[in-house]
Amino acid sequence: MTDTTKTLCDAIHGAGLFNRYDSDRGRDATTCAERNLEGRTHYVDASTRRFHKSRISKAVSLDNGLIFGIVESCAADYENTRRVYRPVFFDLDGHVIARPDLDASPKSGATAVKLFWKMAGELDAVAITRAMLERRAATLRRELEQLEALCATSAN
Repeated sequence: MTDTTKTLCDAIHGAGLFNRYDSDRGRDATTCAERNLEGRTHYVDASTRRFHKSRISKAVSLDNGLIFGIVESCAADYENTRRVYRPVFFDLDGHVIARPDLDASPKSGATAVKLFWKMAGELDAVAITRAMLERRAATLRRELEQLEALCATSAN
């Protein structure tokens, strides 16, 4: 881990705004993914997986918990006539930051795992986390402006 990554991880942990991802949350990949992404995204919820006919075969925290990655098996078409495997990566806020399109996804789990590690090596966790924090700050500023306008309106 680089000094920049460690500094960012320590600052995020100290602020208490986000829980870092942890690969040890759960006895299997599905449970691990559900526990890590709970409250951040519905991507791995049981109902979402059922609708998309998907299963999770791998779940790993990366870059000291700044990034979370899964390998999923899912229907490649709406009739579920063929299946594909694909890696999916999430930032601390639960947003998908990288995944191949269904058409570009491998047809075997072993190939998907190789692609997972290739893609994971190309992710810049610090840049991704900073972009997520900037997005979150902009959202909070907008919400604050709306609340202040509401307070000003109700005071009159």
